[in-house]
Amino acid sequence: MKATQKLYKTSGKQPDLIKLRLQTVRLKKMLENVRSIIDLFEDGKEKLSGEYIFDQHYNVSMVDKIIERSRRAVFDASVLMPEGNQKFYAAFDKCRRFADEFLSAPSAIKDENNVNQQYHDPDAFENTAEYKTLTKVLDWIEGSAEKDVNSAMTIITSLFDNFFSSLEKGKSPASGTYKLEIQHPAFTNHIELTDLGGGIREKQNGSYAIDDLECKPLQLILKGIFGEEKISSSSDETTRNWSAIITDSHLSLRSLDSAHSIFLETTLMNNINSDFTFLYSKSTSLAENHLPQNFHIKKTPLGYMIWSYGRDWYDLEKDIILLGNTLFTLKL
Repeated sequence: MKATQKLYKTSGKQPDLIKLRLQTVRLKKMLENVRSIIDLFEDGKEKLSGEYIFDQHYNVSMVDKIIERSRRAVFDASVLMPEGNQKFYAAFDKCRRFADEFLSAPSAIKDENNVNQQYHDPDAFENTAEYKTLTKVLDWIEGSAEKDVNSAMTIITSLFDNFFSSLEKGKSPASGTYKLEIQHPAFTNHIELTDLGGGIREKQNGSYAIDDLECKPLQLILKGIFGEEKISSSSDETTRNWSAIITDSHLSLRSLDSAHSIFLETTLMNNINSDFTFLYSKSTSLAENHLPQNFHIKKTPLGYMIWSYGRDWYDLEKDIILLGNTLFTLKL
């Protein structure tokens, strides 16, 4: 049996486009702020290699930037989930105060008398005040410190757990402007599509086909479905239901089935600073067995944050094609 597809415009109640645009833009902003935090963390780890010279200003500046980006992420979350506003900002204030306390501790003070000599002595690098402070800063960011409840990443994972859990509660009422049906030997996938602009070529005659989809990430997802011979092992499932918000360059996809907690956000603009793929899921099987090897995974209290960015266009395309095959044809 070959995979087939059908795309058509619905005639029912239309979704609230203003609300969806606000949610999409704000979630993208939150992801951008989290990406900046991850970039700062990775830069700090590079500095610990001993191949770079840095001073306490670098450490203080990093903390300031992490706090600012965390503040922005909390603001994004408070717009998405106003009911969690007080809780999010309370956690952020604890995180900020914890950073202020350890940066003001004696071990974080620059030793002007021996720091220059130690930089020229590789064996003594790990004994410098700068190195020790940066180690503490990275522990604070990642959440491996003794009081990880006050870490930046603990706040971030909490924001995503709360946001995607709130989306799960609204699975049933989801409806789209268009519907995409995919008959596959593994599963039949029903996708509710809402186009926020440029994602589908509008037709005067009202007759649509797959070729009318102009959302680049969704095109690649479908390529993964139709371009792979690998199909799912036996399963009690026969259908999967999804909701997707699209533009020409962005796809926001989530499962509507209670058996799956899967949320995909991906942007492809052929710009290394803008292109990214972010996946949130509660599926251990997905996180451990079915992802492209270059994806990064962070366990959260309720699920997994999974992401890939900073790579060339060709590699990102291949990753999204693989995700299409995984999400729509494999048993998760």
